[in-house]
Order: sequence, then structure tokens, then C-alpha cells
Amino acid sequence: MWLFPWFLAAQAGEYDAQKAAVLAVRDDLAAELHLGADDVWLRARQELAYAVMDLLPTWEGTGWAMNGTSEVPGEGQVACGYLVSTVLRDVGLPVERVRLAQQGAEDIIRTLTDELSVERYQGATVAEVLRDHEAPGVYVVGLDWHVGMLVVTDDEQTFCHASRSQQREVLCEKAASARSLRSRYTVVGQLSQRALESWLLGTPLPTVSD
Repeated sequence: MWLFPWFLAAQAGEYDAQKAAVLAVRDDLAAELHLGADDVWLRARQELAYAVMDLLPTWEGTGWAMNGTSEVPGEGQVACGYLVSTVLRDVGLPVERVRLAQQGAEDIIRTLTDELSVERYQGATVAEVLRDHEAPGVYVVGLDWHVGMLVVTDDEQTFCHASRSQQREVLCEKAASARSLRSRYTVVGQLSQRALESWLLGTPLPTVSD
């Protein structure tokens, strides 16, 4: 996809503004937590999900490459693991962007979720997987050779990923009809309380690897 320099600059500027807005919200919540507000954790979970939902679509149309490491939407190419780790870093989650992106999908999910919340499927249909994940929020999805993020709102489920099998670009598409979600083995996990604490308190979130 050919993009003119002025468009790239505008897109990058918009993305930087989105990141700054997310970090401002996070810092306000952290200040409230310090003051002892009771409902901070619930609101923090909601705001982190909203932040991911806002940033992911900005990457749509960015090219895919097996070794793509782009950090700017619309520029260069990005691999599926790097899309996940970069977006999470950019919403303020202190992940190890490069190391996390280079792990297998299951280890990416184990880094970001609690084991008790991880669901594993062998030979399940897309519909079966989606039925178990209708609660609003952001989920990380690991597939046979792929990883992406399932964004669930009250009225839709959207799969955002750097696709190598279709247009070879970042797509945010209806999950029910996403061909990339068809997989012999599927792992799904929602961002954990540990990840939420890391986001709000700024503590590092070490990468899990075998």
C-alpha cells in the first residue's frame, strides 16, 4: 500500500496524541489510587481496554512481514507478535516489546494473563471459541502460527491482527468471519490483574518463556 509522506506524518501525529491521552488517563487513575479511591481498579480495567480498542484500528492497513518490527502505524511492516507487543507498550503497559514479540503465542498469552483465565481449544470452531468470550474486554488470541487481539464490546467481536494470509496487512475484522481465527489449536486469555497492576503502577511485566 502506497501512502504519501504527508499522510504518514498526520497518522503518526494522531497516534502520538492518542498515546498521550491514554497515559494522561492512566496517570490520573494512579493518582486516585494513591489517594485511596475505592473504584480505581474497576475503572482502570475499563480504561485499559478502551485504550487498546482505540489504538489497534490506527494500525489498519500497515503492511505485514514475517520480520516486520514497525513502531509507527502506516510505516513499514509489522509482524503479528510485534503488533500485539507494540500496541500494549504504547498504551503504557511496560512489556519487553521485542522479547515478547518473539515468543510463541502461548508464551505471549502467559505473560499477559493469569493461567486460571486461559482457555485452550483443540479442534474447536470459531463460533465455539467466540461463544466463550462474549464479555466485553480485550483478549489475546494464540493460533497455530499466529497471534492477535480479540476486542469485544456490547454488540460486536472484532479480531485485530497483522495478517499474512489475506491482504498481508493489519486488519480489524468481524471475528465470526475472520479466516485467520480458524485453527487446530487456539489459546485465549484476557489481560490479567497482574497486567493491570503493571499498567497502573508502572512496574515491569517480565516476558514468560520456556
